[in-house]
Order: sequence, then C-alpha cells, then structure tokens
Amino acid sequence: MTNNSNTEKTSKTVKKKSFFSVLKKLLDGTFLLDKWLSKQLPFIIFLIVLAIIYITTRISAEKKHRQISEIKDKMSEMIAKDSELNKRLSGLSKQTVIANRLRRREIKVSVEPKIIIKDDKGH
Repeated sequence: MTNNSNTEKTSKTVKKKSFFSVLKKLLDGTFLLDKWLSKQLPFIIFLIVLAIIYITTRISAEKKHRQISEIKDKMSEMIAKDSELNKRLSGLSKQTVIANRLRRREIKVSVEPKIIIKDDKGH
C-alpha cells in the first residue's frame, strides 16, 4: 500500500511540475520556439483564417437581418397607407359623390345613355 501511495504522490507532483513548467513556458515565451508548435503553425494559421471568415460572415448576416427588419417595417407602413388611400379613393369615386361635386361647380350630369360608335367591321 505504501508503494501505491508513493506512485500516486509522484504522479501528482509530476502533474504539478508539468503544469508549472507549461505555465512558465507560456509566460516567458519559450513555447514559441518548440518544434511541435512550428509543425502545427500551418494548421493554427488555417484555424485563424476560418475564425476570421466565421466572424465576418456572422457580422454580415446580422447586418442583412437588420436591413430586412427595417424593410419589413417600412413595407407594413406602406401597406397601411395604401389601404387608407384606397378607402379614400373608393369613397371619392362613388357616382353620387362625383355628381354632388359636379353640381357645386354647376356642371350637369348626363342622364342620357351613352352613344356607342361602331366602325364597318362592328368593332
């Protein structure tokens, strides 16, 4: 049992030492000189480029989403305005309203039926 506990203690101290040695390498910058890092440099650059592309795409998508929202808001306002104008126009284009306006201007409304002129071909 004492042998097993000794190996556990040494593995813990090795882990602590390795953690501190890694931390020391990070802080003093010697990790940049490691062979492993120089071998992984193309992959790291690739990951950085992918991250930049992802961020740029995300920003672009959010910008387009905001533009779409603004356009939808403007469109709903225009639809409401169009509906209001159509109601006013339908009210103003009624035959009785037109007849009353013409009477105020002293123009008489024709009560005779329209004359249809046809050519020789019947059109």
